[in-house]
Amino acid sequence: MAAGDAALAAVLVGSVFISSPDAARGNVLLFQLISVAPFAVVAPLIGPTLDRVPGGRRFAVQVTAIARAVLYLIMIAHVNDVLLFPLVFGVMVLQKTYSVSKSALVPLVVRDEDELVEANSKLGLISGVLGAIAVGPLTGLGHLAIGLALVPGAMLFVAAAFTARRLPREAVAAAPVEAAEREELRSFGILLGAGAFALIRASVGFLTFHLLFWMRGDYGLVWLGLAVAAGAAGSMIGNVLA
Repeated sequence: MAAGDAALAAVLVGSVFISSPDAARGNVLLFQLISVAPFAVVAPLIGPTLDRVPGGRRFAVQVTAIARAVLYLIMIAHVNDVLLFPLVFGVMVLQKTYSVSKSALVPLVVRDEDELVEANSKLGLISGVLGAIAVGPLTGLGHLAIGLALVPGAMLFVAAAFTARRLPREAVAAAPVEAAEREELRSFGILLGAGAFALIRASVGFLTFHLLFWMRGDYGLVWLGLAVAAGAAGSMIGNVLA
């Protein structure tokens, strides 16, 4: 899945950000609105239903992989027109669905709660390494033709769907959430942690696009690539330490 995501990143760099900084601002704003919207769809509507169905999360991983492969192939013909954005929206809804499903599945494949942090860290490290390995050649294909990177991306998602057959079939939550658990999720500590993370993510997002326009205009994409690589390396070091 991480390697398949790299294909979309290669295409978006080529289609959304390749123009001059001033011309790209509107596209970037639209892209940001599209990327935020899936959270409002996935969390309250899809998650609770999948949690109560045996094998629901495994099925979600497989379906999102195949559906993303199909959308990638459709996207090839629309990388330079306005239809790219609704297609990207669809891909991102599926991406967030996979992300939530993956988080729900991890507790089913560890022996106890003490292994949970280690398992999530290993997943983050593996995704970061494989995504970094894949993004180079996929971006190279994108330079030859913007949509060309989407073909191996679709193939990677098909491979991911077959691999997901080995995931556990148990239901993540056989019963609905109890009132006490729901109340705990709304406690001050949880809300404080969520607020802190929101501020961190907002800061990272602002700095990312600040660097995008500043370096794109004054230094070029090579320096921007180095900055992004440094951020990815920091995340992987954090996963190693965790």
